[in-house]
Order: sequence, then structure tokens, then C-alpha cells
Amino acid sequence: MGRIGTAGPAASAALTLVGCDGPQSALDPAGYDAQRLADLFWVMLVGALLIWIGVMVLALYAARRRDAPEGAANLLILGGGVIFSVAILTALLFYGLLLMGQLRAYSGAG
Repeated sequence: MGRIGTAGPAASAALTLVGCDGPQSALDPAGYDAQRLADLFWVMLVGALLIWIGVMVLALYAARRRDAPEGAANLLILGGGVIFSVAILTALLFYGLLLMGQLRAYSGAG
């Protein structure tokens, strides 16, 4: 089963990677606007992953620590759950707005 068991996933991964190139690929942008939007996608993805990882770490920490005082729990919720998320989302919003202005100026719209 060793060779047959690994051949299937390797073949499906190779077939999947074939679709990552070409004129209709979202991973291979073909113009200035498309490249900027692809950059926006990757930045937003990283921001979403940072928020998700941060919330999961806080959830695991809170689930394992049962003897924390209520003030510490409130600080954890406000600091990690609210302030961290709002800071990341605000940075992503400003990046998106900055990019939007650049794309509108480049396209000659407005």
C-alpha cells in the first residue's frame, strides 16, 4: 500500500497545481489592476489569519486556565479579543482604502 497510497495524493496535488497558471488563473494576475487586487487579497488573508490565530490562542488559554480572577478575564477579552482584532481590521481598512485611491487614479476614473 505504500506506493499506491502516496501516488493518489501526489497525483491530485500535481493536477491541482496545473490550474494555478494561465490566463484565467486568480493566482497569476495579468495586469496592473489585477496584480494590486491579488496583493490586496493576500494582505487580507494574512490579516484574517492573524485574527483567527490570535482568537484561537486566547480561547485555548481561557479554556485551560480556570482559576483566573474576573478582572484578568475581562482584560483578556478586551485586550486580545477586541483591541487586537480592531487594530488589525483598521490597518486592513486603511490599506484597502489606500489601494482603492491608487487604482482609481491609475484607471483615470473620477
